[in-house]
Amino acid sequence: MFNKQLFLTTALSFVLPFLFIITVEASNFEEYEHYINENNIIIPFYIDKEDYFEQLHFRMGTGLSVDHDVIIENILDDSQVHTKEKYGVTLSKKEEQEMDKRAKIQIEDAPKLRDFIYTNVDEDILGGIWVDQANKGTYVVNVTVKPNEISHIIKESKKIFKNNIDRLRFNWVENTEKELDEINNYINNNLTLETIKDLSIIGSTVDTKENKVEVVVSNLNNDIEKKVLNLFGNSKVYVSEEKIDETENEATRYQAHQLLMGGLAITNERNEGCTIAYSASKPGDGHFIITAGHCSQSNEKFYQASDYIGYTKYRSVSASYGADITAIRVPHDRITDWVHLSNPKDVRMQTRSVFSQFSQGERICKTGRTTGVTCGNVTRRVAPNSEYVQADYYSEGGDSGALVYYGTKIYGIHRGSYYTDHNNNNRMDEGEREGALFSHVEKAHNAIPISTSHIVLDYPY
Repeated sequence: MFNKQLFLTTALSFVLPFLFIITVEASNFEEYEHYINENNIIIPFYIDKEDYFEQLHFRMGTGLSVDHDVIIENILDDSQVHTKEKYGVTLSKKEEQEMDKRAKIQIEDAPKLRDFIYTNVDEDILGGIWVDQANKGTYVVNVTVKPNEISHIIKESKKIFKNNIDRLRFNWVENTEKELDEINNYINNNLTLETIKDLSIIGSTVDTKENKVEVVVSNLNNDIEKKVLNLFGNSKVYVSEEKIDETENEATRYQAHQLLMGGLAITNERNEGCTIAYSASKPGDGHFIITAGHCSQSNEKFYQASDYIGYTKYRSVSASYGADITAIRVPHDRITDWVHLSNPKDVRMQTRSVFSQFSQGERICKTGRTTGVTCGNVTRRVAPNSEYVQADYYSEGGDSGALVYYGTKIYGIHRGSYYTDHNNNNRMDEGEREGALFSHVEKAHNAIPISTSHIVLDYPY
């Protein structure tokens, strides 16, 4: 977990069960306010500004058209309202097909590509893999050699992407992933060294897209930035910040349900609220629903609506292992693979992500009790000073434990929002919101006696 100077806090997402109506703070959409003012855009009085900003956020993140007329047309298109359940915003039929195609590639082709590349490309020339969402979700393989030197690798990779060759690109870069990992590990393992402390360096992470290490400092100014670049090399590192905003809410998450679907609100016996991720079933051990580890205590009772549903059987909260998971033991007739998006039983989970086979830039969504369905991209496969995954979807208190997914694939368990507190104060509710953290499903289950093979998928009921 981040040290006290860079507070990657989890807004550890507790919320009293009756405080679920959320209004969007103006600051959350400051970036888009600036955008419409800069471009002299006038939002019609009959269009909800939040809907417009959510469209902008999604479109800027995926490379879809941000044309004003296109956005208005999509918001008003009742025939495509089902796309809001799938992707968080209303899309045209053509745009829906485009996003469906990206989802299929991400689920079917991308894991094969990643496995092939990391098995057959020498680490001394590999710069990593990332997804260019702004360019039709193109998968980019960074290498430090010219294409003719790895023609056989390119040829075999195109076979994997045979139906989507236009969505695969090999990109020449200066740094290998191995080199960047060495710099990143050096920084994070030597934060107490005077040379590091004097520069206010408090963490770092590898940015595959930029082919550099992002160095995080507590107080950024021109002098500090110059010294950091001189120390590690201008071509190796950079210093920057990120923001993200988005929100949604549905009341049916709080109603009583027989099937304990992902996305439903639950409450522990201390009256703190979290969200269900998915179900698991282990022969000889019992049936479970999964949520975040920080949502529970040992043997704690849980409730859905006002109904008692079960108690904590296993839990783990470990930044070093990337695990924040609780397994709540429940009756056998309450587990399911169904997930609540905008409504109960919107989609069924069919598969799960493998950590070695997903990349920075991949599209993901989360479905939580407070902000509903929000989507974004994986910004870091490993967040600074922890083993959690970093993403840019929006979340608030109460979303802890929410399912992180895409299409019908489980990616993990939402941990919380994280903040950079430039005043070095350990507060969970103040600071500059940077994004979200989640436990990858594989790492989370490695920390408890319930493996990923016990996750309920394609359930017959």
